[in-house]
Amino acid sequence: MVDFSAVSLEGRVAVVTGGLGGLGAGAVESMTALGAHVYVLDKAPLGTAPDVGCHVGRFSVDVRNRAAIREAFDEIVEREGRLDVLVNAHGVRQDFSSVEDTRDAEYERVMSINTYGAFLTCGEAARVMKPNGFGRIVNLASQAARAPWPDLGIYGASKAAVVAMTQTLATELGRYGITANAICPGVMLTDMTEKSYADISNSTGRPVADLLAEKAATLPVRRLGHGGDVGGLAAWLASDASSFMTGATLNLTGGEQFF
Repeated sequence: MVDFSAVSLEGRVAVVTGGLGGLGAGAVESMTALGAHVYVLDKAPLGTAPDVGCHVGRFSVDVRNRAAIREAFDEIVEREGRLDVLVNAHGVRQDFSSVEDTRDAEYERVMSINTYGAFLTCGEAARVMKPNGFGRIVNLASQAARAPWPDLGIYGASKAAVVAMTQTLATELGRYGITANAICPGVMLTDMTEKSYADISNSTGRPVADLLAEKAATLPVRRLGHGGDVGGLAAWLASDASSFMTGATLNLTGGEQFF
């Protein structure tokens, strides 16, 4: 018999990186609604960015700084006694450019935040989760990790690395009661997407709203995704209901299939 109470996150302690906006805010809201104590790690200095209004603490942390991540995680464990869930929702897009034309500095920026940042946060989460014999790691990758998109090769590579790392984490941490799964969102209504389509608009002369509506019309569900779509799936992966799922990469694309 299915235990539907297993979807509850009541009393669970979670960290969401990049949780002040976009897909991260969706994860914060969904997990809070299910009872989790959610801490946000975001690069925005404290007091300079609006809170999403439903988390219990926030740390201003650069995900490329291991010492800062460790300090934040240790403080959370000191306050709460444990860390149960990590959702990595931080990320940056690359400037549109071919692999040939991508500048070294742009490559390093994208890879250091998207891939190295996930490497550091996953490692530090594993360190504090293992003694408790339980944990949930949810990494946000991208549809671009699984399908080639012209002029987004570095972004796609950074997210493909996250998928591979997630699968490895699953094999390494399963014995400690820790699962690791990845979500590959498609086109979502976020600031990052709007900036990408603004670039397309500038080059084509077409309004951003028209471009987004045209994209939505190509999807089987006839709409673009939003933070709540990602948040609901992330919350389920963070719950006991997903205890037999690990090492999985889940498409969240509104039915769009390139792979």
